[in-house]
Amino acid sequence: MNYLFWNTNRNDNNHILEELIIDGDCDFVGLAEYNNDSGELIELRKRLYDKGLIYYIVPDINDNRINILSRYEILPNYIFTDSKYFRIVSISNSKGEKILIAVVHFPSKLHIKESTMNSILRSFRMKLEDAEQILQFERLKELLDNIINMATDKDIKDKLKIYNKSDLNIGDIIIKIGDVLIKEKKLYQYFEINKAYVLNRYTLVMGDFNINPFEDSMVNADTLHALSSKNIAKKIRRIVYEESYDMFYNPMWNKLGDENGDGTYYYNSSQITNYYWNILDQFIVRPEIADIVNVNDIKIITQVGKYILKKDSGIPDKGISDHFPLYFKLGGV
Repeated sequence: MNYLFWNTNRNDNNHILEELIIDGDCDFVGLAEYNNDSGELIELRKRLYDKGLIYYIVPDINDNRINILSRYEILPNYIFTDSKYFRIVSISNSKGEKILIAVVHFPSKLHIKESTMNSILRSFRMKLEDAEQILQFERLKELLDNIINMATDKDIKDKLKIYNKSDLNIGDIIIKIGDVLIKEKKLYQYFEINKAYVLNRYTLVMGDFNINPFEDSMVNADTLHALSSKNIAKKIRRIVYEESYDMFYNPMWNKLGDENGDGTYYYNSSQITNYYWNILDQFIVRPEIADIVNVNDIKIITQVGKYILKKDSGIPDKGISDHFPLYFKLGGV
């Protein structure tokens, strides 16, 4: 699937967005600071429809700062969180797999203290993990229903039905189902083959984090825990002072430095520490889908057809936006 995120700085950029979406064959579009005061998003969808492209608008429940366009319809019960700083939704892709997508626009640390930022990030992490668990239990129910339908032994059917309503955690339920099926070779094999699908988290977070990849708020275990190494992230979690913290893989580290461009946002500060260029617009993924990330499929967009999004100096043209768009592909998700 192809993804696009852009903080449009409340400028009228529908003509550029239309071309971006069409050229990128985008499946999912997240927008921050999008000027939708006069129904601009509906107008954008109409322009795309006139080109033969159908997109759904995710209902904006809380009049927040984030707008979403998707080729895949998102039903109300799969809008898990709709807050000022993040929206968490689930879509079913062309394979029928449910993908959890969070679009974020966290506040700038120019205006809040780091402790406040970290509090927002912890709240986000908790709500995201809640949504992940809901989808895991939903997939488990689908698997259990299939096994119950396949089973011929009434005793096994009855034992399995108990776990459709169990309040145990999902790991314990998986173990107990395995114990029930251990003597039923075909059912057990089917269960073993499919339980990874239940447990895996097909989760990605995209947006304007207002944090660089290397900053504490992005890396710390008790906030986002998003790391530069795919291999390290594949450890899934780590224990810090007896607390377990799940990891993310952050491929945007690959965009730091001269070889891969300057960044997505430019800010010239008068403070002692001044990065000038920042990568605030990013995406991070759970370790389970880290292998489908190809860094060559990540693009920081500085030109769209005839529209040049930067000044001669290379910094973003604020008349268009103070952020460059972020485009990326994830094979299969």
